[in-house]
This record gives sequence, structure tokens and C-alpha cells, in this order.
Amino acid sequence: MEDYQKLVRDNIPDIIRANGQTPVVRTLGETEYLAALKEKLAEEAAEYIENGDTEELCDVEEVLRALLDAQDVSYGEMDAARRAKAERNGAFRERLWLEGVEDGAPTAAWESREVASADEKSTICGDILRALPSWFGVETSIVDYAEKVKRLPLYAAFAGDAPVGFAALKAHNPDTAELCVMGVRREWHRRGIGAALVARCERYCREHGMRYLTVKTLDASAHSESYEKTRAFYHRMGFVPLEVFPLFWDADNPCLFLVKAL
Repeated sequence: MEDYQKLVRDNIPDIIRANGQTPVVRTLGETEYLAALKEKLAEEAAEYIENGDTEELCDVEEVLRALLDAQDVSYGEMDAARRAKAERNGAFRERLWLEGVEDGAPTAAWESREVASADEKSTICGDILRALPSWFGVETSIVDYAEKVKRLPLYAAFAGDAPVGFAALKAHNPDTAELCVMGVRREWHRRGIGAALVARCERYCREHGMRYLTVKTLDASAHSESYEKTRAFYHRMGFVPLEVFPLFWDADNPCLFLVKAL
């Protein structure tokens, strides 16, 4: 008998039988299975490094999905974490090679957490929205949002004790929640804060058995460079446009309704 001792795809035994041979297989226990998947991931990655064949990347992807299943992590959860990390640290598109780091001032750090106090929620919301006049320039709307978030789950990013971004979530029914309002101070853009806040809202939805997260923003038919960036952000986060409501707010501010399946 030729010895293999390796994890194989589910249909391989049937393929071997179709060739007139007899496979000798056993079903691995959970611990063995996880260890075998890790070995398989290294094997497939090494094969791609050796020959550069795109088909080997397909094998890497298949093993990765099996690893996620084995650890009860959905592909959507991993992708949300990937996007949050890419928003925070960037991807690998710009071909940057780090040759070293010179001494200098450290980059300011931030952390996110849920805010429990209704008054603190309202203050954070109002202060940050007023700091973003290109997005939130109507005081009555800001006051309305600041009052509304008192009753909603709200997550905020803090640099030390100073709030620099927030997102509030509104549940509409057992299946769906809305990203009701969010904002990040302009000087803190491009640091992964928005992506991290969206990821936290997605986690809340999953923890409560919800299947969809929605958001409303200004449609592209109303020109705005600021909201063009907003739509691009939501697209990166995995939201897709569902419908435009021309008069939901008013004729000058057509509403784009987006949804993300979790």
C-alpha cells in the first residue's frame, strides 16, 4: 500500500475508487482535524510560492474556509475583521517595502468601547457631528440625532479620554438593524476607526441573531465630494445599494438606501 498520511478533499476517496483502487481513510477528531488543516494550509501556500499557479491559491482559499468552519467563525466575520484591519493599517496594493524606522514621535493611539450613559452618548454625537459641517451642516438635524442616540446602542472611539468617532445602531425588527448615524473627526480619518465601528455594529447584529445591516446616505445624483467619500467607504465595508428614495429627506437630498447581508 502506498502511504500518504495527509488530509484530502472530500471527493478524493470516490475518485480513487473510480480508478479501480481502494482508499484507506479514517475520520479525524476535532483536535487532529484542526492540526491537519494548519499543515494543509502551509502545504498549499508552499506549493503556490513554488510554482505561482493560481489554482494553488484556490486550494489555499478552500483550506482557509475549512479552518474558519472548524473554529465556528463565519467567512463574513473574517472579512469584516479583514476590512477593519485594511482600513486601519492599509492593504498591500502600493508595493511598499519597509527598510527601517527612524526615531520620532509615536502615532496617537485610539480604542473603541460601548458608551452606556445617555447623556454621554448625546454629547459625543453632537460634538462630533458639529465638527463635520461638510456632512452635517444643519443644526436641527444634529440636535435630533443627539436626542435619538440616547436610546440606541452607541460605540465610540477614544484617543485617551477624547471621543474621536462614534456609531449608533437602531434595531428595526428581529432580522434587521440600521447604522443610524456615525461620524469620525476629520483629523482622525484613514486610521481604521470607521471600519472598526462598523465591524462592532455588525458583531452586535450577529450576537442578536440579525441577518442584515442597513444604512442611508446621500445619493450620487446630488453632487457632494464629502458624501462621495462616504459612499466609497460603505462600498468598501460590503454594503450594496438597494434603492433610491428621492423625497425621503427632500428633493435636494435624495436618499440612497444600502444593505449588507451578515
